[in-house]
Amino acid sequence: MKRTRTDGLIDGTEMNDTKRQVPRRVRRIQTISLALLVVCGTINYLDRGALSVANPAIRADLGVSISGMGLLLSAFAWSYALVQLPVGGLVDRAGPRLLLGIGMTLWSLAQAVGGLVASFSQFIWARIFLGIGEAPQYPTSARVVSNWFAVRDRGMPTGVFNAASPLGTALAPPLLTLLMLSFNWRWMFIAMGVVGLIGAAIWVLIYRDPEAVGLSSEEHAYLDQGAAKGASAKTTFAEWRSLFAYRTTWGMILGFFGSVYLNWVFLTWLPGYLEIERHMSTFGTGFAVRSPSSAGL
Repeated sequence: MKRTRTDGLIDGTEMNDTKRQVPRRVRRIQTISLALLVVCGTINYLDRGALSVANPAIRADLGVSISGMGLLLSAFAWSYALVQLPVGGLVDRAGPRLLLGIGMTLWSLAQAVGGLVASFSQFIWARIFLGIGEAPQYPTSARVVSNWFAVRDRGMPTGVFNAASPLGTALAPPLLTLLMLSFNWRWMFIAMGVVGLIGAAIWVLIYRDPEAVGLSSEEHAYLDQGAAKGASAKTTFAEWRSLFAYRTTWGMILGFFGSVYLNWVFLTWLPGYLEIERHMSTFGTGFAVRSPSSAGL
């Protein structure tokens, strides 16, 4: 039986907060926001998987060696990784609506430009900007959950928006292969860029940060439930830097590195390997890659 204290607290939580329901308008915003994040995240992974699906066709068209293809693939990864850290701070200042809107527009333009390139160096730059543009996707998703869910309710929505990663990875090979075979690899890139621009417009038009909504006292009470008293919504550089002093932070970094490396192998090199080394058809590869990509993530 829980111990009741005279100051009205039960195990450090206010009694009237333990049964607070999600207001109807907040519930609707939560549902719409998560649906948008899953769609945007799926497009994110479809776009980053396009190069691997078109690997042999691009090498034949532009005369790119296998080692050159490795540089193209890693150009995205390096810019994506380097921008992740500053983006985490920017999302606290600009807000997820603006930052994800800008990021999605940038990566979609870079994706479309990838279908128009005439040289290896131009493709490298397109891949660099693709990585920069895609970097805000998951930091902004985490911020959306923080904005619209009480602390105790954030586990489920975090799992939902993260589901876009395996979903996009599993859908990319068959969908992009069909698109490429129906047209060609260049139109596949351009078409996905257009899809991303449409997604960016929908995100900016529909999603709103809490500050722009005009919350009622009931809605404020729900969103503030469980939050540390006096906590700032914005993280300072000193607070961000202090995270690296914890062993837990380094454990998460190393553990996630292993998971993402496996993801990266499936997403980048498996389609080309099956075509080049196992002599599978492009059509067959598109569907064969889907199984390990979805099961291994």
